[in-house]
Amino acid sequence: MRFNRILISLLALLSLLSFKNPVFAVGSSGFATQFVGAKAAGQGFAFVAEADDPSAVYFNPAGLVQLEHTQMSLGSTFLMANTKRSGADVPQDQMKRQLSVLPNLYLTGHLPFQLPSSEEKIAVGFGINSLFGMTSQWAPTSSVRYVTTTSKFETLNMNPSLAAKILPSLALGFGVDYTNLYSVDSKNEINQAAANADNSEDGKSRLTGDGDGWGYNVGLLFKPVEKHSFGASYRSKVHIGIDGQLKLSNLSASTQANYNFPGTSYAVDAKSSIVLPASFILGYAYRPSSRWTFLADYEWTQWSVFKNQDVTINESDPNRLGLLTGDPTSNTIRTQRKWEDVSAVGFGANYKMSDTLQWRGGYAYFERTVPNNTFSPDVPDSGMHLLTAGLSKSISSLVFDFAVNGWFYANRSINNTVGNAAGGSVNGTYKTFVPAVAFNIIYRT
Repeated sequence: MRFNRILISLLALLSLLSFKNPVFAVGSSGFATQFVGAKAAGQGFAFVAEADDPSAVYFNPAGLVQLEHTQMSLGSTFLMANTKRSGADVPQDQMKRQLSVLPNLYLTGHLPFQLPSSEEKIAVGFGINSLFGMTSQWAPTSSVRYVTTTSKFETLNMNPSLAAKILPSLALGFGVDYTNLYSVDSKNEINQAAANADNSEDGKSRLTGDGDGWGYNVGLLFKPVEKHSFGASYRSKVHIGIDGQLKLSNLSASTQANYNFPGTSYAVDAKSSIVLPASFILGYAYRPSSRWTFLADYEWTQWSVFKNQDVTINESDPNRLGLLTGDPTSNTIRTQRKWEDVSAVGFGANYKMSDTLQWRGGYAYFERTVPNNTFSPDVPDSGMHLLTAGLSKSISSLVFDFAVNGWFYANRSINNTVGNAAGGSVNGTYKTFVPAVAFNIIYRT
């Protein structure tokens, strides 16, 4: 028992430290990340109608009523994206490979009272995870450098939840989401040669910022008979205001003279905002025997909220604005996104070999979010096929969950005008594959 407590403490420390690692977005398309529990990750992320471990805080808070005693779950997912760009008249290009770590932590238990209509105590839960994030890096010599060299968007989500049975076969759950956008870091090169019609070297642009916002999630779990269960989960939009700074460096003498910059570097306050999308999931689970469970989920995500990415800078000099925004009369830098609402489906199966060992597998498909005419390599989005496998092993009061994933992105051929105004191009064929390994350790008192 003492060893269990030491192990849990060390894993908790590891999980908290891991939130500062780079993130590559996988799951629900766009820059969403769905790595919030290894059991779900092993069965095609079909879990809403099962929701029988602490990650129910995310997937379906109504499922918390199924958890006995106090439970603590700690875990992480490790992944490494491989994205290459090629094509006719396109130099071979590759996004930097780096290990991304997505940790999660959950606590669940029960309050000392129940609803008047129920004999079961109200269940509670608390989760810490990262639901949205993105880190992509391209070389400062790439032909996409005038659009992006680094794009970093990192969040931490805290989600207290509660659930209760209102009927013997029906449970409802509710949670509050606090999302901390603790790091925005966007870099690109400045084409000073084109801006000045000379041979100036590239300058550098860096936009940084942070912000936070609030949302909520609700869930329903319905078990009309023992073999069948139905789940539904909704997560609201989150509006985040971003305060930050835009910095330019390596400004050439001609840029300083032509655009009225006082030196080789420049900094200005900047403001922006973003809306994280709402999502809705429907799920079904079928248990034909005590050993087998088959699951299916459908998810809809409202990515159409991401229409434009606007950054307003505290600058009024028309000469500087001519370089900063491309319009001497406007202090807003606008990047068109026009993302689209998407659907995803997931299927999974779980086989209980014994009381201490379970095997599982699954498949999922995610639609692409980013249209061709606004595609940018800062988010190399495409339709995705996912193959998963996993297992659970119980030892005394501990449960060890493991999963492996293979995310196969559809090849994406792009021919648009993004970056053309700055003298660059993002055209080409993008190929991406992402392997991932996930684990969770659950401690049950």
